[in-house]
Amino acid sequence: MKARTFATAALVTSVALSPISPVSTPARADGKDFIAGAIIGGLIGGAVANENNKKKRVATTTRTKTKSTKSSISAARREENREVQTALNHFGYNVGTPDGAIGPKSRAAISS
Repeated sequence: MKARTFATAALVTSVALSPISPVSTPARADGKDFIAGAIIGGLIGGAVANENNKKKRVATTTRTKTKSTKSSISAARREENREVQTALNHFGYNVGTPDGAIGPKSRAAISS
């Protein structure tokens, strides 16, 4: 999720900071531009593929029926829950301190 946010911010920034020419001229690229574009595209594509693989791994893991003292929530899911709780608090739905555990207050705020 952070990679997608970073990529979007980088794209918006590059478009916003690009010079605007009063005369439209055709774009010209040389070998250096191609190499730079390929590297950047590879990095962004790799980040997207990595995020998709993480989501697939989380979806395909099976839960065990043994009880443990540790939480069964992964660190990524807990971080997503914190983001949801922070957003709910921001928009006026009091869920308390964002701890990443969706409890009764969080469920009530989501229902509202």
